[in-house]
Amino acid sequence: MLIVIDVNECAVIFPDEVGVIDLEYAGPNYLAFEIANHFCEFAGVHDIDFSLYPTEEVQKFWITAYLEESTGIIITIAIL
Repeated sequence: MLIVIDVNECAVIFPDEVGVIDLEYAGPNYLAFEIANHFCEFAGVHDIDFSLYPTEEVQKFWITAYLEESTGIIITIAIL
């Protein structure tokens, strides 16, 4: 088994089994922080380009889908 410590830093060779350990996500964290970090990584990790940051509409769509999937409750967010 190949253990990859952080896929952002490695070129990955895919043997029959791959174990991924990303130390940023190795422990529990506040949900809002995790969601904000998810969106920030759209802009890049090393070469940051904030023009790639998702629009407010994309963020609301993603958060709605995330919450509906995790709670089973249909959510409506108004896009103003």
